[in-house]
Amino acid sequence: MSHIVSTSEKLIENTSVLKSREKNCSVINLWLDESRFRKKTQPTNEIQKLVKSNNNFGIFIGALRWYKGLDILLSASKKTKYKIFIVGTGPMKEKLENRIDKEKIKNVKILGFLEDSDLFYLIKNTTFTVLPSISPAEAFGQVLLESMYFKKPCITTSLGTATDHVNLHNETGFVVKPNNVEELTNAMNKLFGNKEICEIFGTNGYKRYLSNFSEKSESHKYNKIYFDLLK
Repeated sequence: MSHIVSTSEKLIENTSVLKSREKNCSVINLWLDESRFRKKTQPTNEIQKLVKSNNNFGIFIGALRWYKGLDILLSASKKTKYKIFIVGTGPMKEKLENRIDKEKIKNVKILGFLEDSDLFYLIKNTTFTVLPSISPAEAFGQVLLESMYFKKPCITTSLGTATDHVNLHNETGFVVKPNNVEELTNAMNKLFGNKEICEIFGTNGYKRYLSNFSEKSESHKYNKIYFDLLK
């Protein structure tokens, strides 16, 4: 391989096969297709009612898989008084629903798969986005970029992957230890109880998105690599 592109420096540092080929590596961040956000489609009445009846809520967005830390999220949610909406589907859905029902976790609701119009409406109105993953299988976290685009703070876990690069602790949100219910609870409650810090983190996140994770900032880097290889 003449050249390898990683989505973050963290992946190169913490992946042995990339570390051994470090001289052949460069970093180009992922970015968003912003045209998705410009479609003039209205959210469903159900989602609009959900938002109207919950003026302070957090959201998780992603596949419901083992490494996403959703059991940790449920445990932490029991220690908050506001709603957490889980958007997505996957192999853990039934298990999570059973636990929510068995333990009577009233403030967590699994919404399943949502179309973009509903998804973006939720992000626009959420207090924060939470991604409590417990394994480096979470290599980037594209949803964090969507959250930053809409000027929302993020809560992530320190995994040695690109999530540590995207969300910066005390700048664009909070970074907590994986598998730590107490730290996750505290991070959520801090954001639930402080609109000012949410606005600061959200503004910082949007600036970071524009500088590091937009098509304008990143796409030309591929052209340079291609032209260099063609030479």
